[in-house]
Amino acid sequence: MKHKRWTQEEKNELAELYGSVSLGRIAENMGLSIGAIINMKNRLHLGAFLGNGDYITLNQLLKAVKGTEYGDGYAQTSWVQNRGLPVINKRVGKCSFKVVRLDDFWKWAAKNRSFIDFFQNAGADFRQGTRLG
Repeated sequence: MKHKRWTQEEKNELAELYGSVSLGRIAENMGLSIGAIINMKNRLHLGAFLGNGDYITLNQLLKAVKGTEYGDGYAQTSWVQNRGLPVINKRVGKCSFKVVRLDDFWKWAAKNRSFIDFFQNAGADFRQGTRLG
């Protein structure tokens, strides 16, 4: 598959799809090789595939909300299996990651707000509404 110069429209399409649609599907839709897609992705500095979607990995989410340095196996079971946090398996190359769409998380968090303590690791001043710093 030989390709002329990329148009701005094609670059915009790649930037929009990257992170939410597989590289193979993007290549197929655009009539290009996966190698051509990867080369342009690098030229556009689009970064890591998982960093370009409307989602966050389950591990990143647990670290951010619970304030831990690592994912919590108990929390994964508690949140996903027991409380129904919607998780999607996302494949990147040969690896698979559990991700949560941000909109889905906030809907789930609203239903489970009595369970989630966003302020558990914040200082007492923050919990009481006092401005820090």
